[in-house]
Amino acid sequence: MNKKKGWVSVDRKIKDHFIWEPSRARTKTEAWLDLLLRANHQDKDWVVNDKVIQIKRGEVVTSMKQLASDWKWSRQKVKRFLILIASCDMIVMKVNQSMSRLSICNYETYQGGVTTHVTTDTHQTPTKHPQLNKVNKANKVNKTTLKQSAVNNSFAIKFIKLWTPEGWLVNPPTPYENKEIVQYGMKYNDDIEYWRPFLEERQKRIKRGEFHHNSIKSFCGGAFRTYTKESRLATKPKQEQFRPCKSGGFIAYCSECGHKSFPNEYQLKHEGPNCHSGRSFVASKPKVVKKKITKNDTQMDKEILAKVGYAIG
Repeated sequence: MNKKKGWVSVDRKIKDHFIWEPSRARTKTEAWLDLLLRANHQDKDWVVNDKVIQIKRGEVVTSMKQLASDWKWSRQKVKRFLILIASCDMIVMKVNQSMSRLSICNYETYQGGVTTHVTTDTHQTPTKHPQLNKVNKANKVNKTTLKQSAVNNSFAIKFIKLWTPEGWLVNPPTPYENKEIVQYGMKYNDDIEYWRPFLEERQKRIKRGEFHHNSIKSFCGGAFRTYTKESRLATKPKQEQFRPCKSGGFIAYCSECGHKSFPNEYQLKHEGPNCHSGRSFVASKPKVVKKKITKNDTQMDKEILAKVGYAIG
């Protein structure tokens, strides 16, 4: 069985046909086909915000707002769809406040290397494509760069999903975040599964309200090694275990003088010993060094009490 099913050319005029039905919401397949139809078939200069930028063949310059309006979707649905196809290495996204620049991966493969030309009325099946065999060095460099960019973008998107706190909206990585993820994270290890346990432990620390790194550079630069279960248990202070007594309370001691008492659970957590206000209970009796009373101390006490009208002995 021949696995090669071939390809078909789709004219951009299909969007003007009644079968396209512009009034209804697009399906994901139609949205992907619409991106292919929007892509430039040749390099072109565009003016965006009074700046001339060069749009390469296979690129789409649009905005989330425009796609949401054309596809009859919400902006959040458009964003989720673009993130989905970017994670599948179908596009490379460069999004900023003014525009969304999308590069179709393997655009030459979709187009079959055929340039735009005027078709005749009769449908003819081309038998040979001599231009397919002519690949210059510039195209090879562009394809290699585009492929590597797609790989980097895919890794960055998977990384940012695990980096973003649970319950937050996952946005595509900014150019700065993408650079840090590729430069520090992917350069150290390009397998996302290697980073998964460290990033999951970071998520747990965020939920518990514990310290966590917000800098991707610091995290990937070496701090990730502290995000393990063993390191968390090693740094977690041991809680004192109070022994229960027969009366229903607990055996506890004053941390100041070592006086033994039997507080209940509420008193143990929220109150302190009666002998020393502001002190806490401890599970084991502390070593208290008693100060020896000298004759000088006794004489001093007598003088102080005599001043306030009391007499000793």
